[in-house]
Amino acid sequence: MNHSAERSQQAAGQSPGPLDRIIHFSIERRRLVAAAALVLGAFFAVWVPTLPVDVFPDLDRPVVTVLTEAQGLAAGEVETQITVPLEQAISGAPGVSSLQSASRRGLSMVSVYFDWQADLFRSRQIVAERLSTLNDRLPAGIQANLAPASSIMGEVQMIGLYPTQNDGALPLQLRDFADWRLRPRLLSLPGVSAVTVLGGDRKQYQILLDPARLAAANIDLGVAAESLSGLGLNSSGGAVHLPDREIALRVISDIYDPQEIGLATLGFRGGQRGLPVRVADIAAVRVAAAPPVGDAGINGLRGVIVAVQKHPGVSTLQLDQAIARRVAELQRELPRGARMSTQIFRQADYIERSLHNIAAAIRDASVILCIALAMFLWNGRSTLISLAAIPLSLGGAAGVLHLLGLEINTMTLGGLTIAVGELVDDAIVDVENVHRRLRENALRPTPAPALHVIFAASREVRASIVLAVMTVILVFLPALFLDGIEGQLFRPLAAAYICAVLSSLVIALTLTPALCALLLSGEGAIAPRETKLLQVLKAAQQRNLRRLFQRPLLPALMALLLFLLSAALFWQMPAEFLPDFNEGSLTIELQSAPGVSLPESVRRVEQIEASIRRVHGVVSTARRTGRAENDEHGEGLHSAELEVLLHPALSGAARQRSLARIRELASERNDVNAHIGQPISHRIDHIATGIRSPLAATV
Repeated sequence: MNHSAERSQQAAGQSPGPLDRIIHFSIERRRLVAAAALVLGAFFAVWVPTLPVDVFPDLDRPVVTVLTEAQGLAAGEVETQITVPLEQAISGAPGVSSLQSASRRGLSMVSVYFDWQADLFRSRQIVAERLSTLNDRLPAGIQANLAPASSIMGEVQMIGLYPTQNDGALPLQLRDFADWRLRPRLLSLPGVSAVTVLGGDRKQYQILLDPARLAAANIDLGVAAESLSGLGLNSSGGAVHLPDREIALRVISDIYDPQEIGLATLGFRGGQRGLPVRVADIAAVRVAAAPPVGDAGINGLRGVIVAVQKHPGVSTLQLDQAIARRVAELQRELPRGARMSTQIFRQADYIERSLHNIAAAIRDASVILCIALAMFLWNGRSTLISLAAIPLSLGGAAGVLHLLGLEINTMTLGGLTIAVGELVDDAIVDVENVHRRLRENALRPTPAPALHVIFAASREVRASIVLAVMTVILVFLPALFLDGIEGQLFRPLAAAYICAVLSSLVIALTLTPALCALLLSGEGAIAPRETKLLQVLKAAQQRNLRRLFQRPLLPALMALLLFLLSAALFWQMPAEFLPDFNEGSLTIELQSAPGVSLPESVRRVEQIEASIRRVHGVVSTARRTGRAENDEHGEGLHSAELEVLLHPALSGAARQRSLARIRELASERNDVNAHIGQPISHRIDHIATGIRSPLAATV
C-alpha cells in the first residue's frame, strides 16, 4: 500500500492508532500473516487433542479424610473411643476450617476441611502429624489411616466381576481375583490414587474351637488364643556363627492349607512329656468367607464391584484408556465361568458426550454461517474467511487456558460452546463491510486501489468490533471473582469464554483483513450487485425505519413492555444450582430402616433391581449394598446404591416415560426409601452440602 493510507490520515490531522497499525501491517504482510495462521492452525490441530480432559474443574476444597477400621465395635463405641479422640487431636491444627465425622459399626470417618487456598499435601502432613500423637489413646490393634488424595469427582470408573450363572464357589474366587490380581495391577497405573473392592467373599482361615475338647485337653481359652495369634507369622531365628561364615536362621510359618493349621501344636497333655495337643484335636479348621460389611451384584447376579479413583489433575480420558488396556490384559486371567464388565459407570462417557456436543455446535455454526453468507453475500471466498476464525479462536483459547493452568473440562467446553456464535461475528462484521465497500468502489468512475479500500473498511468497523467484545467480556467478568464451589465451577466457564472472544478479536484485527486482501482484492472477486434477498431486506428496513421515526415513542414503549414482561417471567422461573445433565445413567439411593441385616437389605434391593431391569431402555444394573473395607464413602448395611445404565439412543419422550416408570418401581416398597439422581450430579450434591442428597438441612 506504500503507506499512502497512513500518510492520508496524518495529512487529515489523524495519527494512526495502534489498532490501525495492526490492520495496516496485516494487509501489507498478508502472505506472512496467512502462513503464520496456517502453521498455528496445524499446531493446534495436533496439540489440542493431547491436552488433559476432565469431567469438571477441581471442585473440592482441600479435605483430608481419616479412616479407622474397628471391626466388632458398635457405633457408640466407635464414636467415644475413636472418633472423639480424633476430632480433639485434629480440630486445633493450623488451617482447619471445619470437621465432619461419621461413626458407624466398625468404621470411623473424619473429614478435615481446610481453607480453599491451602495446599492439599501440606494439609495431609499436618493431619498425619496430629495422628501420630494418638497411638496411646486408640483401642489396641486399631490404627487411623489417611484416605488416598483423590477428589470426590475422581471416581473415574467402576468395574464389575460376576459369574455367568449362580455358582457358590465363584464369590470367593472373584474376590481373590479382585484383591490380588485386579487391584494391584490397577494401582500400578500412573494417576490411580485408590481402588476399592466391594462384594464377593473375602477368603478367611477360620479356627472353630470346641469348648468340650478344649476342656478335655486342659488348655485355657486365653492360652489357645495367644498361641493361635502367632500362626502364619515369619520371624527371625538369629544366626549361627561359624569360623569362616555366618548362617541366618529363619522361622517360616506361611500357611497355604487348612491342614497345616490343624497340625500346629498348642500344648501337651500332662506336661511337657505328654502327648502334643494339636489344633485339629480341639477345633475345626476351614476356609470360609469373612463376615461381610457390604455386598454387590451385577444384573441380578452376586459379584464384585471395583471402583477406581484418580489423583487430582490427571486426565480422565487418558487414564480411562490406560484402564481399558489393563482390563483387556486381565480378561484372560479371569476364573472359569466369570465375566468382567466396564459398563457400570465410566466418567469418560460424559466427557466424550460433551466433546461430541461442542463438535456438533461448531459444525452447526459453520453450516448456518455458510447458509447465511450464501444468502446475503453469495461469495465462497467470504465464507472461507469467516469460517477460518472458528478453529483458530478455539485453539488460541485452549492455549491461553493451558498457560493459565486451567484444564479442559465440561465447564470450559461449555464456555467455548457459548462463544462459538461470537467467534464468527467479529469476522463477519469485517468481511461484510469490506465486501460492501469493494462493491461500492467498483461502481465509482475512478476506483481506488483495492488494498486501500480494504484497509479503510476494516478500520471503519474496528471500533465497533472492539466495543462489542469488551461489552460481552464485562458481562462475564464478575464470574471470575466468585468464591467457594460456585467460583470453582463457573470461573473456568467465564475464563474459557473470555479467552475465546479475545482470540476472535485478535483474528478479526489481523487474519481477517489479511485474507480479505489476499482473496477479495482481485478482479471479479466481488459480485457487482447485491443479492435479491439483501435488496428486499434493505427496502423493508428503510420502510420500517421511516415509520418508527414518525412515531418515536412507539419503539420506547415496546422496549419497556418487553422488559417488564421479561422481568416478570424471570422471577417466576424455577431456580437450580446446576441444570439437569443427561449423563446416560442413573444412581438410585435405597435406604431401609437402620438395623436391618445385610441379607434382608440385599433381598429388598434385588427385588427392586429385578423390576427396573425390565424397563425399556435399561441396559444393565449394578448394586452396591453397605460399604467396602477402607472406603471413605462408607454406608451402613441399610443403605444401597443402584447404578442403572441407559441405552444411548434413549431420549426425548421415551426417556421421560422410562424415568417415570423407574421412579414408580423404586418407590413401590413401603420399607425402602428411594432417591433417584445421576452419578455426577449425585457427587456434586455431596460437594455442595456434605451430604449425598440434593436437599440438606444444616443446624
